[in-house]
Amino acid sequence: MLAVLMFHQVNDVNQPQVLKKLERFLAYLASNHPILLPGAPQPKHKLSFCLTFDDAYYDFYHCVYPLLKKLNIPAVLGVPVKYIQATTTLDTTQRLSIAHGKEMDEPTHQTHAPFCTWDELKEMADSGLVAMASHSYTHCNVTDDGIDLQYELAASKQALQEHLHCDVNTFIYPYGKYSTDINQQVAAHYPYQMRIGGALNKNWHNNKNVIYRVNADPFWQNDRRWQASDTLKYYLKYLSNIVRGK
Repeated sequence: MLAVLMFHQVNDVNQPQVLKKLERFLAYLASNHPILLPGAPQPKHKLSFCLTFDDAYYDFYHCVYPLLKKLNIPAVLGVPVKYIQATTTLDTTQRLSIAHGKEMDEPTHQTHAPFCTWDELKEMADSGLVAMASHSYTHCNVTDDGIDLQYELAASKQALQEHLHCDVNTFIYPYGKYSTDINQQVAAHYPYQMRIGGALNKNWHNNKNVIYRVNADPFWQNDRRWQASDTLKYYLKYLSNIVRGK
């Protein structure tokens, strides 16, 4: 089975100790489980993990990427292309000062550069430790009326590949919203599609060609390790999702 964990922002300037919790959690996973990127072969009879980080906030480059290098483990980064600047001269304090949830506000994302820059994304992509995924172009709910879905899918992938010179094989649904019809259109551009779902996965495609993700925050933020009871809980949720066609 495969557990795909979902992370968002990890930095808290008021609580620097939280990064020690994240490091302990990632080190535990690295010591006890295979950590894979989408499409990698799954070892038999062992639970594997995939780490996914949404939104490409600057704290990923500043806080998480150094941990990935230290532990030599890979992760997937979902990038909302619209918010990425070429480079910036702003210092770390300014870039980390924006409250979570306000990063995409106008003109905040331009004046404070709270997202990774193209230069930073290129460095991480070249390392081989960070696989870039599309998180759509504008970070929209792709199920909303009036959305130009093909633009959100194709333009985001094209921009990522042109700027970073890497393959982009994964789409992460913003807000976890999707439908079967939309998923069929996404599959024309990306072999791997990720939603939320709160469940384990049989493999990289499952029955509906969609990968479920589990919120990782209750684990690392509370210094809690993954346990056998979690595997059972999320496996049962996987079975429930399959039965309900979710």
